[in-house]
Amino acid sequence: MRSSCPHASSRITWPTNVQLLTKGTSEDLFTFSELLQDQYANCAASLIILQNDPAEATAVGMTNVIEAMAMARPVIVTRTGALPTEIDVEKAGCGLHVPAGDAPALASAFQYIATHRAEAEVMGARGRALCESRFNITRYATDLHRFFESL
Repeated sequence: MRSSCPHASSRITWPTNVQLLTKGTSEDLFTFSELLQDQYANCAASLIILQNDPAEATAVGMTNVIEAMAMARPVIVTRTGALPTEIDVEKAGCGLHVPAGDAPALASAFQYIATHRAEAEVMGARGRALCESRFNITRYATDLHRFFESL
């Protein structure tokens, strides 16, 4: 298994079956092209894990979820922060939710994606369709225009 991480913590001990892909420092991050062409395009699923945020104060990970969905990849997302209220990936059929900090649930989600490849492919296609219909520049521009007209 390969895992890409912009800057990995030295506090994490990775299992021997995990190849960690990292650029090293926060100044030496993956380029957007590398993320799309090397990481998203070649992954079985995209994992967006966040720390617990019961106040739903942040929508961290939203961009990552949309990028993965646009690349037709299923997503595994922690059910925390504002993200699950904006995109319920299970209801949309484009991924799986896992509770924050629940390693067994995360392992189970990985296993599910790995053993249900046809369903994972359908999840990816549904995510791509959702990006094309809802998370697109036309809708964004329309919403932004409405916002400015409301001022």
